[in-house]
Order: sequence, then structure tokens, then C-alpha cells
Amino acid sequence: MEFNISTDIFEDLTYIYSGKLTVKKNVKCLYVIIAAYDLQLQNVVEHLENYFKENDSAWKLPKDFFIISEQRQLKQLEEQVLKLACTDPIIIFNCKDFPQLNEGFLIRLLKRNDLELNEINIFYYLVKWGIVNTGLTLNKKSFSPILIFDKDRSILDFVIDTRKWTPIDFMNLEKTIRNCIPHIRFYQMSLGDYTEVKNEFKDILPNGLDDEIMQHFKDSNPLMRIPSNDNILPPRESACPFDSNIINAKDVALIATWINGGKGKKHVFQFKNIHFKFECVYRSSIDGFDKYDNLYKYKRVVIVIKVRNSGEIIGVYNPFGWDISYSEYILFKLFRDFLSRYFIFSLTNRVNPIISYHKEGAMSKISNERHILFGTSDLSINGIYCTSEQHSFKKKIIDKVRFEIDELEVFHITNKNIVITLSSNIPFLIIIFILYWLWILIIFIILNKK
Repeated sequence: MEFNISTDIFEDLTYIYSGKLTVKKNVKCLYVIIAAYDLQLQNVVEHLENYFKENDSAWKLPKDFFIISEQRQLKQLEEQVLKLACTDPIIIFNCKDFPQLNEGFLIRLLKRNDLELNEINIFYYLVKWGIVNTGLTLNKKSFSPILIFDKDRSILDFVIDTRKWTPIDFMNLEKTIRNCIPHIRFYQMSLGDYTEVKNEFKDILPNGLDDEIMQHFKDSNPLMRIPSNDNILPPRESACPFDSNIINAKDVALIATWINGGKGKKHVFQFKNIHFKFECVYRSSIDGFDKYDNLYKYKRVVIVIKVRNSGEIIGVYNPFGWDISYSEYILFKLFRDFLSRYFIFSLTNRVNPIISYHKEGAMSKISNERHILFGTSDLSINGIYCTSEQHSFKKKIIDKVRFEIDELEVFHITNKNIVITLSSNIPFLIIIFILYWLWILIIFIILNKK
């Protein structure tokens, strides 16, 4: 029997001679496991498998991911490496080895509920994989995807030029990705994202899908939860934990995107890359519903509410503090934090969330009776009781006028580093700089006249 084991790996298996396992740092442990399987060294296999299971830091992604995908004898480690890949899938999808990933393992990745990437980008990566695996009949130049990343390695755009494609090209691509397409969660895309996909790749989508999805969006009220349907795959959940009884890490990433000035869902932050720290400073199930005056000391907060019985999720971002007038708000906007926008929101329908910006009138206030008020009466919190009537904000976030709170959480928002703090106040710093030199110029002119 012949074994395909490198000299370095064989030398590291000193267990064969001494009964002690020593592996050099520069040798891939997965290759040692593979060699141990070939040599039927079961104790070595079990020892190293346990080492990987107990130490996430032992994994070297993306290389180890692709090793696992090709080795049937490493079944014990497949679930763990898939879970790790879901926390940072870009390093997998953007790896040069990704187009060579076998279909079965790709499908296992696409089926994961914790795959941390926006659905439209997952779809485009699948198309990229399909392009490479369709064969030499394709026009490689027109089938070259263009990935554009921002400084945090989040996808800003993903362009595939299909203008020169023929019907045969689309047909061949559809055959290649046919088994993978059912695991793309088209129903979890926004209407804008799905429309973009449909316009470019309608010919590779399953028959009848377009009519079903367009009807789904037509029937979907953003103020209401999407009805459950066994044929609709559930939304993907973040693989990253977040301390909240109401929102998850993906919700936090979306709120952070809104705070940072982004309005759409396509380019939402990944949770690990958000610029802000969310610190829970108040939770009604622990702190009660009658101590809201304790929030005075926090000038920049996100408040989220889970509505009793219905489970609807609404909230507000208050970047300006409490008891400020509308004129003070205008001055704040001009001279302190130009990027911050005061808004209320709904995550009741996560496929079609609502963000409603302040337009005029009353701001935020905590009364002497410990009532919280946002806008004129757009969101009023009195103990466990709430009212919501649209006045000061542009859109409604809930159909109900009166309702009760099941849970309320308050998160203090801070910038993660000084660079973000300075960058968010660039307009203010520019104005100060201009005023300073204008003052110097005025003094210079006055002195020269004398």
C-alpha cells in the first residue's frame, strides 16, 4: 500500500516512535490528521479532532475550509468549519479557490441560516461560481465579475456584464447552478435587490418565481410581520451573538448603517465591522418600567421596543439628548454632528424595514412624570403603555395608536475610535477652520487700515 504523505508531515508524526504527538507550528494540522487516517493512527486522529473542536483559533481560514471540503474522512470537523466560515464568509467567497469548491459543500454553505452576508451578494457569488464551472463555451471576458470593496471589506458593488451573453450562455449557467438556486432566499431580498437580480438574470431563475415574489411584495405590509409560509425560507440570522431580548446582530448592523447615513439595505454593515459600540444601559425586564429618568445622562441612544401580544419591533435613534427645542436641533445639525440623523424605525417586517426621519416640531423629552416623548406624539412611553400618532416624523412605524410594551431596551451609542469621531464631525471642523481664518483676515484688514 502506498501513502501520499510529505516528508515534513511524516517527520512530525513522532508519535509513531515515542508515543508522544508533536506537530511543528509551520505544518498544517489538518494534513497531519489526513496522514494519521491513512496510517490508521486513530489516537492521533481523535486527539487532533478534539483540539480543533475545542479551539476555534486553531483554524486557518480560508485554506482549512477548502481542505475540509475535499476530505471525506474529516466529517467530524465539517460542522465547525462551516460555522466559522459563516461568521466571515467574504474570505471564503472571495478566495481564489472558491470557484473550485465542490457543489455539495457549496450547497451546505448556502443552506446555513447563520451565513452572515446580504442575500443579493450571496446570489452574485453563486453566479460567480457558476460562471467558472459552466465550461469553456462561455465568453470569459463578459463573464468576469467585478468586486468592489470598501475599507471594511464589505461589498459595495458586484458587477457582472451580461450585455454580450447569448441565450445559450444563460441556459448553460442555469444548468450549472440549478441545484444551488433553491437555497438562495429571494423572498428575503428587498424589492430593489430582487428587481436588480430579475433584470439581469431572469432566464436562470426558476419558473414562476418572479410572479410569486412580486405578489409577495405586493401583499407584504411593512407595518406587519410577514406571514409564515412553509415554502419561504426563513431569514438568515447573524452568526455573531448580541446581548438583547429584542434585536439580533443583523438588526444592529442595519441600525448602525442608518446611523452612519446609509438608507438602503444592500450595503448594510456586517456586525463585526460596524463603527459604533452598542452598550445596553437599560432593560425593562430587569430595571422596570418606571425609572426612565435615569436615561438623562445618556445623550446618544437607541431605544427598541417589543410590543406585547403582536411581537412587533419598533424603536428610535436619538443622537441629540433630551429636552432640546427644534431650533437647538437645527444648530446641532449644522455645527456639531452633521452625519447624525434623528429617526424612528420599525423592524417588524425585516425584509422591508421602515426608517422615518424627523421633519419638524417637537424633539425628545423625559417629563417630570418620567414619560418619554419622541416628536409631538409620534412615540410616547408611559410605563408599560405607549401611544403613536404621526406628526413630527415622515412615516408611521406602527398601525396601532395605543399598545403595551413587552420589553424595552436602551443602548448607549459611542464611536469605536477617535478617527470615527473626528470623521463624523468633519463639517463642524471645516466650519471652525474657515471661521478662524476669516477672523484672522478681518483683524489683518483692520490693522492695515490703521
